[in-house]
Amino acid sequence: MYLFGIGRAVASCCENLTSHFQSFRECFRSKTRSTAEQAEQYLRGLFQSPRANLEQMSETVAETEYYSLHHLLSDAAWDFENVRRETARQADE
Repeated sequence: MYLFGIGRAVASCCENLTSHFQSFRECFRSKTRSTAEQAEQYLRGLFQSPRANLEQMSETVAETEYYSLHHLLSDAAWDFENVRRETARQADE
Protein backbone atom coordinates (compact mmCIF):
# COMPACT_ATOMS: atom_id res chain seq x y z
CA MET A 1 0.00 0.00 0.00
CA TYR A 2 2.83 2.38 0.89
CA LEU A 3 4.56 1.83 -2.45
CA PHE A 4 1.32 2.52 -4.29
CA GLY A 5 1.17 5.90 -2.56
CA ILE A 6 4.73 6.69 -3.62
CA GLY A 7 3.92 5.71 -7.21
CA ARG A 8 0.93 8.04 -7.23
CA ALA A 9 3.01 10.88 -5.80
CA VAL A 10 5.68 10.41 -8.49
CA ALA A 11 3.02 10.26 -11.20
CA SER A 12 1.50 13.47 -9.86
CA CYS A 13 4.90 15.21 -9.90
CA CYS A 14 5.48 14.13 -13.49
CA GLU A 15 2.07 15.40 -14.56
CA ASN A 16 2.71 18.83 -13.05
CA LEU A 17 6.38 19.09 -13.96
CA THR A 18 5.91 20.94 -17.25
CA SER A 19 3.87 23.74 -15.72
CA HIS A 20 6.13 23.97 -12.67
CA PHE A 21 9.26 24.04 -14.84
CA GLN A 22 8.03 27.07 -16.84
CA SER A 23 9.51 29.51 -14.32
CA PHE A 24 12.94 27.86 -14.74
CA ARG A 25 13.09 27.74 -18.55
CA GLU A 26 14.96 31.05 -18.93
CA CYS A 27 17.74 29.74 -16.69
CA PHE A 28 18.62 27.25 -19.44
CA ARG A 29 18.79 29.70 -22.33
CA SER A 30 21.96 31.26 -23.73
CA LYS A 31 22.26 33.77 -26.55
CA THR A 32 22.28 31.04 -29.19
CA ARG A 33 20.70 27.95 -27.66
CA SER A 34 18.20 26.65 -25.14
CA THR A 35 18.75 23.47 -23.13
CA ALA A 36 15.46 23.83 -21.24
CA GLU A 37 13.99 20.76 -22.96
CA GLN A 38 16.94 18.63 -21.89
CA ALA A 39 16.73 20.01 -18.35
CA GLU A 40 13.06 19.06 -18.15
CA GLN A 41 13.83 15.60 -19.53
CA TYR A 42 16.58 15.20 -16.95
CA LEU A 43 14.14 16.05 -14.14
CA ARG A 44 11.60 13.58 -15.55
CA GLY A 45 14.35 10.98 -15.59
CA LEU A 46 15.09 11.57 -11.92
CA PHE A 47 11.43 10.84 -11.11
CA GLN A 48 10.77 8.01 -13.57
CA SER A 49 13.99 6.03 -13.84
CA PRO A 50 14.62 3.23 -11.34
CA ARG A 51 18.27 4.30 -11.18
CA ALA A 52 19.33 7.89 -11.60
CA ASN A 53 21.93 7.42 -14.33
CA LEU A 54 21.84 9.04 -17.73
CA GLU A 55 21.66 5.82 -19.69
CA GLN A 56 18.57 4.57 -17.89
CA MET A 57 17.00 8.03 -17.92
CA SER A 58 17.38 8.23 -21.69
CA GLU A 59 15.77 4.78 -22.04
CA THR A 60 12.90 5.59 -19.64
CA VAL A 61 11.87 9.12 -20.67
CA ALA A 62 10.27 9.40 -24.10
CA GLU A 63 12.19 11.29 -26.79
CA THR A 64 15.30 11.64 -24.64
CA GLU A 65 18.82 11.06 -25.92
CA TYR A 66 21.76 10.12 -23.72
CA TYR A 67 24.12 12.59 -25.36
CA SER A 68 21.71 15.50 -24.92
CA LEU A 69 21.50 14.82 -21.19
CA HIS A 70 25.26 14.40 -20.99
CA HIS A 71 25.78 17.73 -22.76
CA LEU A 72 23.39 19.44 -20.34
CA LEU A 73 25.35 18.25 -17.32
CA SER A 74 28.87 18.56 -18.66
CA ASP A 75 29.11 21.32 -21.28
CA ALA A 76 25.92 23.36 -21.57
CA ALA A 77 25.86 26.97 -20.44
CA TRP A 78 22.99 27.39 -17.98
CA ASP A 79 22.57 29.74 -15.08
CA PHE A 80 22.95 27.84 -11.82
CA GLU A 81 22.54 30.98 -9.71
CA ASN A 82 19.18 31.81 -11.27
CA VAL A 83 18.01 28.20 -10.76
CA ARG A 84 19.02 28.51 -7.11
CA ARG A 85 17.28 31.88 -6.74
CA GLU A 86 14.06 30.68 -8.33
CA THR A 87 14.08 27.55 -6.17
CA ALA A 88 14.55 29.68 -3.04
CA ARG A 89 11.82 32.08 -4.14
CA GLN A 90 9.36 29.27 -4.66
CA ALA A 91 10.31 27.66 -1.34
CA ASP A 92 9.63 30.97 0.42
CA GLU A 93 6.14 31.09 -1.09
